[in-house]
Amino acid sequence: MANYAQRLILLNFPELAEPGDKVWVTIRNPKVVPPDTLVVKGSKLSARAQAAVAADGQDQAVEFDEADRDEAFTTSHVIISRLVAGWHVYDGLAPVTLDDDGREIPSGESHLIPLPATPERVARLPSLIIARILEEVKRATPQIATGNQEATTST
Repeated sequence: MANYAQRLILLNFPELAEPGDKVWVTIRNPKVVPPDTLVVKGSKLSARAQAAVAADGQDQAVEFDEADRDEAFTTSHVIISRLVAGWHVYDGLAPVTLDDDGREIPSGESHLIPLPATPERVARLPSLIIARILEEVKRATPQIATGNQEATTST
């Protein structure tokens, strides 16, 4: 069955996993999804960021105030939730019980974040995971933001 090459990207996070476990996220490859998947309609941040990139096709620093930062987080969580195909990740904010020495007492419960991915569930991911997913998006974004979506052909 024909399909895009590397339609999915598996991101492993061994540095977050305990021995014998795996922490991973599989996302749709941002290079093969429709451009609207990577934009949140009505987001002022999206429009501003796209305008900055489209100005000369280069990444430019955009200064963000507090409202912009909130919008950036919300926007990134929406975009990531659209890309996630599956994951095996834990809720880092799950309740913990500590002993008198400040060490965690294992509860025996698994605090996996359930699927499907939603912006609210994405917000519970470790910052390392969010940053890695956004790196994949950033690699695809210049093509989309600059309108350079022409397929290369050979004759």
